[in-house]
Amino acid sequence: MDDTTKQNQLLDQTPQQSGEINTTTSGIAMEKINLNSTQEATKEQKEIEEGVSPAPSVLSPLMDILNVLKKKVIVIVAVVVGLFLLYAIIAFAIDAMSTKAAPPIKEVEEPEQTTEKPPVEEIPDFYQVINKQYEFEFEYPNEAKYFENNPYSLDPSTYKVVFSKENPNTDTLDETNIVDGYMFRLVVDKAPLTKDLTKLAEDKQLVFKAKCQESVEISKPESTKITGFDAIQFSITNCYGGDYVQTFVNREDFVFDVTRFVVGDLGFKQRYQATVNNIYNDFKFTNTIEPSPVTTWVEYVAKSKIVAFKHPSYDANCCDISGPIKLNPQKEPTKLVVLADPNTVDENNKGKPFNGFGIYLENVGSTGFNEYLEQQKQALKENYRIIIGRNPNSRETKVLIDGREAILLENYAWWADVIVIPPAEKELETILIFKTEIAESAFDETFREILNTMIINPR
Repeated sequence: MDDTTKQNQLLDQTPQQSGEINTTTSGIAMEKINLNSTQEATKEQKEIEEGVSPAPSVLSPLMDILNVLKKKVIVIVAVVVGLFLLYAIIAFAIDAMSTKAAPPIKEVEEPEQTTEKPPVEEIPDFYQVINKQYEFEFEYPNEAKYFENNPYSLDPSTYKVVFSKENPNTDTLDETNIVDGYMFRLVVDKAPLTKDLTKLAEDKQLVFKAKCQESVEISKPESTKITGFDAIQFSITNCYGGDYVQTFVNREDFVFDVTRFVVGDLGFKQRYQATVNNIYNDFKFTNTIEPSPVTTWVEYVAKSKIVAFKHPSYDANCCDISGPIKLNPQKEPTKLVVLADPNTVDENNKGKPFNGFGIYLENVGSTGFNEYLEQQKQALKENYRIIIGRNPNSRETKVLIDGREAILLENYAWWADVIVIPPAEKELETILIFKTEIAESAFDETFREILNTMIINPR
């Protein structure tokens, strides 16, 4: 009985036997398959060695398929690798060519687009006061305010620097209403009753004793100097909470009364005291050694000999300034001269304001000066209303021209300030001076100095 017959007999056994030896049968079957495979392989090898073509086996087609698949996979992998390498070579070549061909790109910095801001006005640490009328100057800090009163007046002229925490912007501030701050005040007395500095100091001390409480302390007057001029000063402590230093100095025909005042808590008071002392130490008289600029000015004398003065070579031919309102159709005011600072004249627009003044004469006739003045004031204000479209905020001040009382009319004429000089006794011609300027106060100092040289009816 061969192996095949034995295998068939085993398969024909009863189910019970088969179930009992199920595992064993599976193992035997696997061994049988392996044995058959081995025998067939040995048989094929033997036939090959003997030169006989082996009979085809059951696994040969499967092996052929696997071999074919292996070859295809190898080919596909080779193709993919080749394509990748080719792509890499081409990409490298293109990059190299583009690097050579293309010039280097220069980065252009675009200007930053910024919104243009309006210029900010720089606030100086100190402001300077230069007064040519009474020839002095000083500086004061920007925290304080500066005020002038009666610069033209017959009354004493006041120049004041004030700082107050509570109310910093009013010209009414002085030692009576500052509760935390300081004041530097200069009063120019143009017609003093006495020029004896010691007598002036003693009289002022009596004033302080009368207005201060009993605890006030007043020092003895001491001699000092300001820019080489003799002066006298004394101090006042604890006068209603404030401290003073009072100084008198005499220069030519004027007496200068200088007041330093501080009030506040101890720490602040010390700081205020240092500030006003700095202003005082900076104060000085000018034109004390060099000759006054007035000595180099040009003299003007009217043909009628009614007025004469000096000016800094102003132009008498370039410009014009309107004069008084014509009150009498039969009478025309007489224009003596119009002078202009050439540095302020716009050659392309002669109608623009400039620094200068015009002098006119008008006969007041039988109506008299006072009646003429009132009529002129009303006419000027009416003209102001028509041109500007509102009522003027007019002001009238008495001033001194060559020792004679005159009237300054501010905000009466819309184009200028007016000084009216009454006619001398038994005369009928009044002098009217119309002052214009490019900006407020731009011409004040020079104009005052010109007025100081003016002579009425020179002989």
